Amino acid sequence: MAFTYLAPLVILVVYFHYRYTGLENESRSVHLGTIAEHQASTLDLFMTERRVNLADLVDHPRFSDPPTSGAMNEYLNDLQRVSEAFVDIGFFDSSGAQIAYAGPYPSLESRNYRNEDWFVALTEADNYFVITDVYMGFHSNCISLLP
Repeated sequence: MAFTYLAPLVILVVYFHYRYTGLENESRSVHLGTIAEHQASTLDLFMTERRVNLADLVDHPRFSDPPTSGAMNEYLNDLQRVSEAFVDIGFFDSSGAQIAYAGPYPSLESRNYRNEDWFVALTEADNYFVITDVYMGFHSNCISLLP
């Protein structure tokens, strides 16, 4: 008689335990996916804003081609007033040589980037910009624009 009353209760407890565990795991997975999508959107928005900042600078009538080092310092100061994310700024000629630079790494000026993957992608792309992954070469992460 006890078995008749307890068996359905045990079966229901086991069933609902597995269902609850499955739903909890699914909920955790959906939550992590939502967080990842949010972070990706935030990063995409951040990089888009920085690209627009640089495009505005290049399209501005006072932008000189090629810029002088003094002008590059002014451009960097202008960019840093818009966003603290800008650490430095460089200007490259079509051969990949950095001909003007402003920022904390003065040794980067006159470096040649022609064989770097991001520079090759920039020169071969239909767009006038390339957003790279973290670049571990002469410098860290960069957004590159063609003038």
